[in-house]
This record gives sequence, C-alpha cells and structure tokens, in this order.
Amino acid sequence: MRTLVKYGLLQENNGTAQYTLGLSVLKLGLLAQRNLNLAVLARSIMKELSLKTGETVLLTVVHGTKGMVLERVESEEPIRYSLFQPGAAIPLHAGASSKILMAYLGEEDWERIIAREGLRRYTASTITQVRKLKAHLRDIRKKGYAVSDQEVDRDVRAVAAPILNGAGELVAGLSVAGPAYRINLQKVDRMRSLVVKGAMKISSMMGYNGPKPVRTRR
Repeated sequence: MRTLVKYGLLQENNGTAQYTLGLSVLKLGLLAQRNLNLAVLARSIMKELSLKTGETVLLTVVHGTKGMVLERVESEEPIRYSLFQPGAAIPLHAGASSKILMAYLGEEDWERIIAREGLRRYTASTITQVRKLKAHLRDIRKKGYAVSDQEVDRDVRAVAAPILNGAGELVAGLSVAGPAYRINLQKVDRMRSLVVKGAMKISSMMGYNGPKPVRTRR
C-alpha cells in the first residue's frame, strides 16, 4: 500500500487507513482515453489505406522508451504482416513504424532511449551504430516519412508518416507494412504518398492545419 501511495496510485484519507484512487490513476485513465479516441478517429482512414495498398496498417505511439502498437488493420491478402498485435511493445530504433516516432522526439530523448534500450540487432539491416542512427533519424524528420527494408523482420518492408496535433506535436505514427516480395521500390513510392496523405488526414482531425515548426511532446 505504501508503494502505491508513493507513486500516486492511492491516497490515504486523512490518516484513517482508508484509501481512494490517487491522481496518477486519473492521469493514466486520461492517457488511455486519449489513445482510445485516437484509435477511433484513425480506424476508418486505416481501413481505407489498407484497401488501397493491400497491406497491413499500424497505428503506433511512444510508450516510455519503447513504441507500442495502438491499433492494427490487417491486409486481406492470404500472406500478410501479422506479427504485432495491439498493445505489443516494439523497439524504437528499428522499423518504419517505430523510427517515425523516435525521429520526432527531441535528440535528448534519443540519448535516453539508447542508454536504456541499447541498439539491438534484429537482422542484417538493423542500424546499430549510434552516429548512423542519429543521422538517419534527422533525415526522416527532414523528409517527413520513414522507410524500412527488413530491419526487424526478414522479408518485411514498411513506410510510415507522423501524426501531429494542433500544436504541431507528435502524437502517433501511421505505417503500412507487408512482405518484401510484394512491396517493390515502385510500390514503396506509391505507399509513401498514400501514408503521408492518410497521416495528414488524421492530423487534421487532431487539429493540425498545415505546415508549421514541429515541436516534440515532452
């Protein structure tokens, strides 16, 4: 009980040994509600994007020093990308759906994430050098989208774009992923355009109304 009180999950009622839920529970509830609302807003656009590309669509968010899959719309193809279920934790340094999140964090956050999580190698394509990763993340931020080619899972390619709120802050990432044999370079270009447009539509629903300096959420 003392531990729960320490972290604000419970609060004691005037020394009576009776407890009620603390402010931290309220904050967690508000966070969950915000993410739920985002998933509801995004789902129709995710379905449309999946139909247009024929691939699986993911909605991802930052969760501590990892990414998390918030929502997923699966491809209708018999062979599809189905690894990460909603709620799954994902590394932030590998894969388009994660790198788009890390790229839009502050560079001081990069240091914290790398120090805590390291740069684990998943495949031969995973970036594991700090300097190279930072340069790559800056390039993603400059272009406004991320592409990955078999960085977490062999034979999987993906494209992602950021979702921003009315203040220009990063809220989430929208990505399309599928088998590499089906996603050639020509399809990557088409997917990139569709993903960026889809992310912009969701951003508009979140209050974003056009290009402006992007500020990272602390």
